[in-house]
Amino acid sequence: MLLRALVAATFVLSLGACVQRDYLVADPADNGVPAGEARYTDNLSYVTRYSPNVEVIALRLDPAFPVDERREILRAVGEWNHVLNGYVRFEATIRVFHAEGQRSDPAPPRANVWSILPARGAMPIGGRVIRPMAVLQPLPNGGGVVMIYRETAVAAIATAVRHELGHVLGLAHDPASRLMSPIHDPQVQQCIDKATVAAVARMRDLPLDQLNWCEDSQTAR
Repeated sequence: MLLRALVAATFVLSLGACVQRDYLVADPADNGVPAGEARYTDNLSYVTRYSPNVEVIALRLDPAFPVDERREILRAVGEWNHVLNGYVRFEATIRVFHAEGQRSDPAPPRANVWSILPARGAMPIGGRVIRPMAVLQPLPNGGGVVMIYRETAVAAIATAVRHELGHVLGLAHDPASRLMSPIHDPQVQQCIDKATVAAVARMRDLPLDQLNWCEDSQTAR
């Protein structure tokens, strides 16, 4: 499994010249412990899973993740699904990523499929060599790869995945944002805040009053 993750990471990083990567890095003072569980709103949605025009984004979770890390990843996926309230839905399955298959197909069909993989080690970012928490790499044919670095504390994995799924939905880094700041801060990134949800609603023309966000006093502002 470690060899497979290394091959996948090498393949993903080789795409850096043609598509832009996004990184989430830890604050040096960050101990990775979230500030606590946040409460979410429970607004009424007028769509169901069977409604037409519901966008489904497929997530392929690599089986190399141990149970505790997989649980945190799926927790973040579940929170985003609650936030999006049926208008967009992430569907996660356990599946091995095949980098060689991506290389061998000269014209792969476009697909909104994202693989979530474990990774290890450091990488050069902005002229420095650092250890990122997570890296997102879009693929030229649509979808992409999210790499979660194994040095990331288990308690911080859900935060990293919440952030990266924000990128999957189209959000860019914003130093003034809570969830989408490029620097991990467990005090304000332990849930999906209203400003982040409002940005997704504007980008995708979704009704904000039918979406959800966390009500925690530290993050709902």
